[in-house]
Amino acid sequence: MGLAIVADHPRQNEVALQPEIVLRITLLDLRLAADAFLDQIERALRGADAA
Repeated sequence: MGLAIVADHPRQNEVALQPEIVLRITLLDLRLAADAFLDQIERALRGADAA
């Protein structure tokens, strides 16, 4: 890990400044906590429809 996290912060900030919704989900996330992530996707889609 080390400095890789710090080096990635500017990229993450650029993503956060965009109007699009970005969700980070890995295959392991889906396998271990699918319901939680699918709920987040649903909330993101509903929020996009409301905008």
